[in-house]
Parts: sequence; structure tokens; C-alpha cells
Amino acid sequence: MNDQFTITATVTGTESLTGTISFYDYRTQIFAGDIPVFNGQVQATNYGYVYGLGIHQFLAKYNGDTNNLPSTSSVLTQVVTGTMPVTIQGATGGDVHTLQVTLGVQ
Repeated sequence: MNDQFTITATVTGTESLTGTISFYDYRTQIFAGDIPVFNGQVQATNYGYVYGLGIHQFLAKYNGDTNNLPSTSSVLTQVVTGTMPVTIQGATGGDVHTLQVTLGVQ
């Protein structure tokens, strides 16, 4: 799961918007820094962020500017499905056992 994805946020305000937006998955910031707002919108592409299968909860935080207060979007829940290799290793006495399986998430 090392695919490209694009995320977009649109902010509306009473006056010309400036400021930045941060994108998160749970509490982890997706991009290295905040992204400047241009014409009330931010669009960013990321390669390889979503490595893990399972449930991701994305949200955007607008950091505000001199005319507009900060705000946080509602959460967008995205379920990433697919398969991935998993190595299971165990030991009995001095013997080490390794099993390679393919895990499917739906």
C-alpha cells in the first residue's frame, strides 16, 4: 500500500483567506508541514503515506489568520483494503520457526 493519493480541503471565511492547513490521520500529521491556503483551498499529493491496511481517520485543521478563526473539519473515515505479506516467527527450545503468510483485509 504505497500508492499516491490527493487530499483537498476548502475553507470559507468572511474575508480574503490566508493561513495554512494541516492534514492528519488520527493524531499523526500526514505532510511534513502546514500547507498555505490559496483561493480558499489546499490540495496536496502524497506518495506512500498510507502504508497500513485498515481504518484511517483523516481531518484538516485550518490554522486561522488575522480575519478568520482556526477550525477543524469533521473526520473522514477511509478503510484501506488489500493484502500484505506477514512474517510470523516463533521459537521452541533452540529451534526458530518462520512462517510467511499473506494477510487479507476487507
